[in-house]
Amino acid sequence: MTHLPLRHLRHNNYWKALSSARFVALVLALTLNFSAVFVYIVSAPAFLFNLLHRKETESYWLFGPIAVGMLIGTWLAGRLTGHWSNVRTLALAYGIMALASASNAVFHLFQSPALPWSVLPLAVYVLGSALAMPSLTLMALDLFSHRRGLASSCQGFVQTTGNAVVTAAVAPILWGTARRLSGGMLALFIASGAIFVLYVILQRVILKSPTSHHSVQQTKAAFHPQER
Repeated sequence: MTHLPLRHLRHNNYWKALSSARFVALVLALTLNFSAVFVYIVSAPAFLFNLLHRKETESYWLFGPIAVGMLIGTWLAGRLTGHWSNVRTLALAYGIMALASASNAVFHLFQSPALPWSVLPLAVYVLGSALAMPSLTLMALDLFSHRRGLASSCQGFVQTTGNAVVTAAVAPILWGTARRLSGGMLALFIASGAIFVLYVILQRVILKSPTSHHSVQQTKAAFHPQER
């Protein structure tokens, strides 16, 4: 088996993408946003049948609200494109996700799982997640504007890995109780928010740097797109 020398690895385009702190931060934020609700999707049998006591034919109680939230969030993202900056759109999206995940955790901290209160926060959360997804994706791809295909591949790799970790390791720990599921959702969202804040800090440091004019112009375009 052939081993690439370290100096060759550093010049590899995939390595450049996956070693970019800003790119990885954006992709991780995007992945964790989805993972927060994906844990419910993976845990659907336990959540629906054991906790909500639904029949096998009543899976629409979970997937219906999630689908509606995603459709509304996607529609809203399209409506805001070109009118709102990425930062403004993400502020709204993260506000929606924070409200939904916190209310879900608080409800199950004091109440037993019940319909519709155990699924409504999921629909609202997915709305916020779908609203955030286009902005986070474009901001990540714009960091490698001449290699968008490569950046998209790296993004897909990180998201697939995140979904695999949730399926194999996270969901089995959480699906025993609604309290653990809602707490896990909140924890994943908080992690996403913290990583996005880290990206904002890194971005501002680079924008203030006097030594990388080209990088500044590129990152400004990604962070503050021109509004109509």
